[in-house]
Amino acid sequence: MKKLFILLGIMMAFTACKKDKGFDTSNGKGGYPPHGIVGKWRFTKLYDVFYLNKKEVSRDTVDLTTVGADAYTEFKANGGMTDYQLDVSGKYITSTGTYTLNNNLLHTVINGATSDQIISYADNNTLNISDVGIQSFPFPQYVKNGVIIKVDGDQVIGILKRL
Repeated sequence: MKKLFILLGIMMAFTACKKDKGFDTSNGKGGYPPHGIVGKWRFTKLYDVFYLNKKEVSRDTVDLTTVGADAYTEFKANGGMTDYQLDVSGKYITSTGTYTLNNNLLHTVINGATSDQIISYADNNTLNISDVGIQSFPFPQYVKNGVIIKVDGDQVIGILKRL
């Protein structure tokens, strides 16, 4: 269940990933993938990285292809976007909004909520997306495998594959 809440969180905040080697995202030139961000992208993996004093102390990995979660985002050429998330009844819940892409900074507005993420491309069909910086963590600790871990921030990183 926690994994589904993490998925819901990333879809609502549309958070994203760290800079990888690969294509640059400058103005659609250079190594930018031929189709850019336009198209449908399925979330395949999530990393939730926890920090204490700006140092990583723990990392949870969720392989979305093995937990029955299905979520994808469609970026349209006109700047519109739609998020799709499969609910427990087998129907997709949709959220619509807009996006702008300035180099590797993705700005989204979904249902009135704004968010900024950093994107990079591992290849033409793999998009990495992450929060801009470490976000304040609302709880001073969490429990993992029965161990209490003190934290003061986290960052969600998503891996998406082009459909």
